[in-house]
Formats: sequence, C-alpha cells, structure tokens
Amino acid sequence: MPLKISVHSTPFVAVEFNSPSYRASLPEDSPVDDSAVFTASASLPGSEAGTLQYSIVGGNFDSTFKINSANGKVTLAKSLDYETVKSFTLIIRAIFKFSDVSSPDVTAETEGMVTITDINDNSPRFLVYQSPTKIAIEGYTPSATEVMQVNMLRFL
Repeated sequence: MPLKISVHSTPFVAVEFNSPSYRASLPEDSPVDDSAVFTASASLPGSEAGTLQYSIVGGNFDSTFKINSANGKVTLAKSLDYETVKSFTLIIRAIFKFSDVSSPDVTAETEGMVTITDINDNSPRFLVYQSPTKIAIEGYTPSATEVMQVNMLRFL
C-alpha cells in the first residue's frame, strides 16, 4: 500500500512585539497587587485567525512576577527586597496559535527589565559600649538647640 505525504507550505511571518524591550523601576516596598509593572504587547501582522498567549520563560527569580497570558500584563506576585535582588531581566514569550490547527504556532521573545530601588527599611541601631549616655537639658534651653550628635553606622 503506497504512502501519500502532503506538505502544506505556510508563509512565515514572525510575531512582533510593539517594543524591542520593556523597562520598569519599582521601589522595594511596592504592594503585591494587580497593578501593571508593564504590559508586553505583540501581534502577528496580517493575521487575525488565532490567539496570542504570553508567558514569562526566564529571569523570574523566585516567581516574583506573573503575567496575564491573554493580555501580557506583568504584575508583582511577591514582595521585593532590594538587599536580595536589585534587578530582574525577564524573558517574555508570545505565542500565536492559529485557529487552523494544521498551521504551526509562531513565537517571539523579548526582555522586560525591572530595576528595584532601595528604600530605608532597616531601622537604625545604636551601639552602646558601656552604660547609656545621660543628658540633662535645662528647662529654659531654646528650641532647636543642638544637645547631642549621633554618628550612625550602617551595616549591609
């Protein structure tokens, strides 16, 4: 019995992101909510017979970010800590799935760079080597008079 193989050619058109990369800056105390860090957006020029799906495929240390697979909206999934990770380079993938299942999926990737900014979230510590210092202030001392100077050391 002869075997018949049919090859269908499909013109290759690449998925295109609307930007070559995406950038955002977040303070480390940003709330974990549904606010967009950035929104990746892609399209397949000349084709409307299918759907785009987005995913984060790299750089998402500890699953800190999540992406809406339907619209590309990247949001914060976990709290940030500047002292642990200062920046993320996310790899965002867009896959165009044709309605015609005989056509292969078409994909593209881009970078989403998120820089974390430090906030003063570490309370100062006072080191007392002997007994605490006592200060007496006269009742008639004018306001805004300097009575003591404290030198602070910051430990990283």
